[in-house]
Amino acid sequence: MDTLVPFEKTYTSPAENLEGLTGRGLLIKDREFAERNLSRIGYYRLSAYWYPFRKFEDSTPNSKRLDEFRTGAEFADVMEFYLFDKKLRLHLSDALERIEIAVRAQLVDVMGQIGPFSYRDSRSYTASFINKIDGQPPLIDPFIDGLDEAFRRSKEEFAKHFESKYEGPPPVWIAAGTWDWGNLSYMLGYLSEKNRDAICRAIDPRLTRKSLASWMKCLNDVRNACAHHSRLWNKPLINSPRLKPKEIDEFKCLLDERGRVPDANSKRLYGALVVMIFLMRCFYPKTEWQVRLRKLIMNSKHPAEVNPLTAGFPENWHQADIW
Repeated sequence: MDTLVPFEKTYTSPAENLEGLTGRGLLIKDREFAERNLSRIGYYRLSAYWYPFRKFEDSTPNSKRLDEFRTGAEFADVMEFYLFDKKLRLHLSDALERIEIAVRAQLVDVMGQIGPFSYRDSRSYTASFINKIDGQPPLIDPFIDGLDEAFRRSKEEFAKHFESKYEGPPPVWIAAGTWDWGNLSYMLGYLSEKNRDAICRAIDPRLTRKSLASWMKCLNDVRNACAHHSRLWNKPLINSPRLKPKEIDEFKCLLDERGRVPDANSKRLYGALVVMIFLMRCFYPKTEWQVRLRKLIMNSKHPAEVNPLTAGFPENWHQADIW
């Protein structure tokens, strides 16, 4: 491990940063436009968008990026990329909100039929969630404590009304209103096989418990990127989704000539998008959300450095039935 050193760099203004970018080879045709955007967006936020325009050290697969920019790279292209990614995040946020609410509703239907407080019952979960491991407390204890704390802190009127009128914990159909995507994803990872299978059947009979847990974890990362305004396009997924064309026909568009799903398609944004399209169609059969997404991508300017292939999109992706 390299020895850590004190941070001693001083603040640089947008104008000074602009000079540095020019020195590294980034073409800036409108300096006023560039300085204005550096000032209101910030150097480090924009740096995520000019990163793909930097040179590689060599042509090897794992080559490092250099500080210098590729010949012909322009600040205007960086801003086009930034604005496209913003539009993309806004479009994905719409679907992610609807998917989160619908999955939560299905979970409430399944757990509510078992009992009002089934989400607190150890019998609702797998053994690894309710048993001690290496002498450590069961995972269920801090998880339920976290759900209770979220309910107590909630500013929602239904939560305030319940606490003012009833003693004890809320039933699942009330408590779930204060659960975020992270809570849902974590719970779906540890619910009993019987409960997870019931939720899957309610969404689509072909959906398996492994796939659902994987998808929720993957889409939680996408949602967090949207919420924190982080770059989404052409970045590797933190948790890639489980994609099985043998189980779900709609995913056959991902298969290569060898009958496999290439990592390039499943481990970048495209893999998450096909999952979102599938779930949107499960919950909203007449949706045209994916049509609007396709138009957004196809009608946007994509320099070679950030074209759809870099985000895991296969050739002729827009002709696949799922779109």
